[in-house]
Amino acid sequence: MKNVLFFFTLFTWLHSEVNAQTRQQPRPQPRPETRELCQHQQPPAGWLVISYRDTDCCRRPATVRKPTIQRIDALPSGTILDICTQPIPSGWVVISQRQDWDCTPKGSTIRYSPTIKRIEGLPSGTTVEICLQPTPEGWETIGYESRLGRCETGFARTKIIRKL
Repeated sequence: MKNVLFFFTLFTWLHSEVNAQTRQQPRPQPRPETRELCQHQQPPAGWLVISYRDTDCCRRPATVRKPTIQRIDALPSGTILDICTQPIPSGWVVISQRQDWDCTPKGSTIRYSPTIKRIEGLPSGTTVEICLQPTPEGWETIGYESRLGRCETGFARTKIIRKL
Protein backbone atom coordinates (compact mmCIF):
# COMPACT_ATOMS: atom_id res chain seq x y z
CA MET A 1 0.00 0.00 0.00
CA LYS A 2 2.87 2.36 0.81
CA ASN A 3 4.32 1.80 -2.67
CA VAL A 4 1.04 2.66 -4.36
CA LEU A 5 0.71 5.83 -2.29
CA PHE A 6 4.33 6.78 -3.03
CA PHE A 7 3.91 6.32 -6.81
CA PHE A 8 0.57 8.16 -6.80
CA THR A 9 2.14 11.09 -4.95
CA LEU A 10 5.17 11.08 -7.27
CA PHE A 11 2.97 10.96 -10.38
CA THR A 12 0.78 13.83 -9.09
CA TRP A 13 3.83 15.97 -8.30
CA LEU A 14 5.49 15.31 -11.69
CA HIS A 15 2.24 16.03 -13.52
CA SER A 16 1.85 19.38 -11.71
CA GLU A 17 5.50 20.30 -12.45
CA VAL A 18 5.12 19.56 -16.17
CA ASN A 19 1.91 21.60 -16.31
CA ALA A 20 3.57 24.52 -14.50
CA GLN A 21 6.53 24.49 -16.90
CA THR A 22 4.23 24.29 -19.92
CA ARG A 23 2.27 27.32 -18.73
CA GLN A 24 5.46 29.34 -18.18
CA GLN A 25 6.97 28.73 -21.61
CA PRO A 26 6.46 31.60 -24.06
CA ARG A 27 4.31 31.00 -27.07
CA PRO A 28 6.27 30.10 -30.17
CA GLN A 29 6.88 33.07 -32.41
CA PRO A 30 5.92 32.88 -36.06
CA ARG A 31 8.79 31.72 -38.21
CA PRO A 32 10.53 34.68 -39.87
CA GLU A 33 9.82 35.12 -43.54
CA THR A 34 13.16 34.71 -45.38
CA ARG A 35 14.25 34.30 -48.99
CA GLU A 36 17.49 33.91 -50.89
CA LEU A 37 18.52 36.24 -53.69
CA CYS A 38 21.08 35.93 -56.43
CA GLN A 39 24.31 37.83 -55.84
CA HIS A 40 23.48 41.12 -57.59
CA GLN A 41 19.80 41.37 -56.68
CA GLN A 42 18.74 44.06 -54.24
CA PRO A 43 16.28 43.30 -51.43
CA PRO A 44 12.79 44.70 -52.01
CA ALA A 45 11.43 47.44 -49.74
CA GLY A 46 10.67 46.09 -46.25
CA TRP A 47 13.40 43.40 -46.42
CA LEU A 48 17.01 43.35 -45.09
CA VAL A 49 20.05 41.11 -45.70
CA ILE A 50 20.64 38.93 -42.63
CA SER A 51 23.42 36.64 -43.96
CA TYR A 52 25.27 35.33 -47.00
CA ARG A 53 26.15 31.80 -47.98
CA ASP A 54 28.56 30.40 -50.55
CA THR A 55 26.87 28.69 -53.48
CA ASP A 56 27.40 27.94 -57.14
CA CYS A 57 23.87 29.05 -58.05
CA CYS A 58 22.47 31.80 -60.18
CA ARG A 59 23.93 30.54 -63.47
CA ARG A 60 27.45 31.60 -62.51
CA PRO A 61 30.42 29.34 -63.13
CA ALA A 62 32.13 30.25 -59.84
CA THR A 63 31.07 30.20 -56.21
CA VAL A 64 29.23 33.37 -55.18
CA ARG A 65 27.96 34.81 -51.91
CA LYS A 66 24.17 34.48 -52.05
CA PRO A 67 22.29 36.85 -49.69
CA THR A 68 19.52 35.66 -47.41
CA ILE A 69 16.94 38.37 -46.75
CA GLN A 70 14.27 38.66 -44.07
CA ARG A 71 11.03 40.59 -44.21
CA ILE A 72 10.99 43.23 -41.48
CA ASP A 73 8.06 45.52 -42.28
CA ALA A 74 5.55 43.28 -40.46
CA LEU A 75 7.66 42.56 -37.36
CA PRO A 76 6.27 43.82 -34.03
CA SER A 77 7.67 46.72 -31.99
CA GLY A 78 10.59 45.67 -29.79
CA THR A 79 11.84 43.03 -32.26
CA ILE A 80 15.63 42.58 -32.17
CA LEU A 81 17.34 41.37 -35.34
CA ASP A 82 20.94 40.59 -36.39
CA ILE A 83 21.57 41.97 -39.88
CA CYS A 84 24.50 42.53 -42.24
CA THR A 85 25.89 46.05 -42.63
CA GLN A 86 23.46 48.15 -44.71
CA PRO A 87 21.39 51.30 -44.25
CA ILE A 88 19.22 51.07 -41.13
CA PRO A 89 15.53 51.53 -41.96
CA SER A 90 13.38 54.20 -40.34
CA GLY A 91 11.81 53.02 -37.08
CA TRP A 92 14.83 50.85 -36.19
CA VAL A 93 18.01 51.66 -34.19
CA VAL A 94 21.38 49.96 -33.76
CA ILE A 95 21.69 48.54 -30.23
CA SER A 96 25.02 46.67 -30.64
CA GLN A 97 27.69 45.49 -33.08
CA ARG A 98 28.92 41.91 -33.33
CA GLN A 99 31.63 39.98 -35.17
CA ASP A 100 29.82 38.14 -37.91
CA TRP A 101 31.29 35.58 -40.32
CA ASP A 102 27.91 35.15 -42.03
CA CYS A 103 28.14 38.72 -43.33
CA THR A 104 31.88 38.77 -44.10
CA PRO A 105 33.01 38.27 -47.70
CA LYS A 106 35.01 35.09 -48.28
CA GLY A 107 38.73 35.61 -47.66
CA SER A 108 38.21 38.90 -45.80
CA THR A 109 38.93 39.90 -42.23
CA ILE A 110 35.87 39.41 -40.05
CA ARG A 111 33.44 42.31 -40.11
CA TYR A 112 31.24 43.84 -37.46
CA SER A 113 27.53 43.80 -38.22
CA PRO A 114 24.71 45.60 -36.42
CA THR A 115 22.02 44.23 -34.18
CA ILE A 116 18.94 46.40 -34.58
CA LYS A 117 15.73 46.96 -32.61
CA ARG A 118 12.37 48.09 -33.91
CA ILE A 119 11.36 51.14 -31.86
CA GLU A 120 8.44 52.21 -34.04
CA GLY A 121 5.24 51.74 -32.04
CA LEU A 122 6.87 51.44 -28.61
CA PRO A 123 4.89 53.21 -25.84
CA SER A 124 5.77 56.64 -24.43
CA GLY A 125 8.30 56.50 -21.61
CA THR A 126 10.12 53.47 -23.07
CA THR A 127 13.92 53.72 -22.77
CA VAL A 128 16.40 52.04 -25.12
CA GLU A 129 20.21 51.96 -25.00
CA ILE A 130 21.60 52.46 -28.51
CA CYS A 131 24.96 52.80 -30.23
CA LEU A 132 25.90 56.39 -31.07
CA GLN A 133 23.62 57.55 -33.90
CA PRO A 134 21.21 60.43 -34.35
CA THR A 135 18.34 60.42 -31.86
CA PRO A 136 15.21 59.35 -33.75
CA GLU A 137 12.31 61.77 -34.16
CA GLY A 138 9.87 61.47 -31.25
CA TRP A 139 12.64 60.37 -28.86
CA GLU A 140 14.96 62.32 -26.55
CA THR A 141 18.48 61.60 -25.31
CA ILE A 142 18.52 61.17 -21.53
CA GLY A 143 22.09 59.98 -20.94
CA TYR A 144 25.22 58.18 -22.04
CA GLU A 145 27.02 55.04 -20.85
CA SER A 146 30.44 53.52 -21.55
CA ARG A 147 30.26 49.87 -22.59
CA LEU A 148 33.03 47.41 -23.35
CA GLY A 149 32.63 45.77 -26.76
CA ARG A 150 28.97 46.55 -27.23
CA CYS A 151 29.11 48.96 -30.16
CA GLU A 152 32.77 48.78 -31.16
CA THR A 153 35.89 46.99 -30.07
CA GLY A 154 37.11 48.33 -26.74
CA PHE A 155 35.13 50.87 -24.72
CA ALA A 156 32.50 52.82 -26.59
CA ARG A 157 29.83 55.27 -25.55
CA THR A 158 26.21 54.32 -25.89
CA LYS A 159 23.24 56.64 -25.79
CA ILE A 160 20.10 56.16 -23.73
CA ILE A 161 16.95 57.44 -25.41
CA ARG A 162 13.36 57.76 -24.18
CA LYS A 163 10.15 57.84 -26.22
CA LEU A 164 8.28 61.13 -25.81
